[in-house]
Amino acid sequence: MKRFRFPLLLLGLSFAIPFIGNLSSYVDEYGMLHEPGFFTIIIGEILFVIAIVSGVITALKLLKKH
Repeated sequence: MKRFRFPLLLLGLSFAIPFIGNLSSYVDEYGMLHEPGFFTIIIGEILFVIAIVSGVITALKLLKKH
């Protein structure tokens, strides 16, 4: 399980970062939505893809050893 620490960490961050980044979103008095942390959604998606690829590579390495 130690080998999957990095992919699991990235997976957790990929879900947490967009939520944290969008905590400061608000609607002003004219109904305009302001999302200063919108870019964190893209960062989360990139981290998710890296986590999946890293997990698959780690799993394939483990399968080759056995």
